[in-house]
Amino acid sequence: MDYETDKWICTVFNLRTITSEALLGEPALEGVHSDGVDHTMTTLLKHNNMTNDSAKTFIHSMKEVNSTKWSDTNPEYLLGTHQHLNYLDTLIIVDHERKHSLSPVHAVNQDKEALRDMLIFFTRKPTTESHVSYPYDSKESHPDYPINLKLPELELNV
Repeated sequence: MDYETDKWICTVFNLRTITSEALLGEPALEGVHSDGVDHTMTTLLKHNNMTNDSAKTFIHSMKEVNSTKWSDTNPEYLLGTHQHLNYLDTLIIVDHERKHSLSPVHAVNQDKEALRDMLIFFTRKPTTESHVSYPYDSKESHPDYPINLKLPELELNV
């Protein structure tokens, strides 16, 4: 990644997790992971028919083994938990410093679908020419839906 530039790449997508009689919705079926970006931000849009213990996010140290199911992780490596319950509940993870996993979405009423709608934001520095995805890593705005956010300089007094 090009950490010399002041530019950032942000990818955002909507993720709907559905649980039905035939399907258990797993927001992160891959188990413990990091997303390969600088920051991962998750924001709840809505949920319906979801139990109170559904879709918990578990934050793990980098020592936790990738692909471990959320329920099989080492408690020594668990750093925290978060559950999105209200509109716009948001969690930001410094992705190269922490791993995460999620529990499934369970239905309160088993006869109806349970769903959870999230916005997922991946933010990272652009790639360098030596990176495998450099040819596809455009800094150009989308031709139909351009978004360009200019953030003011922040002055931090530490």
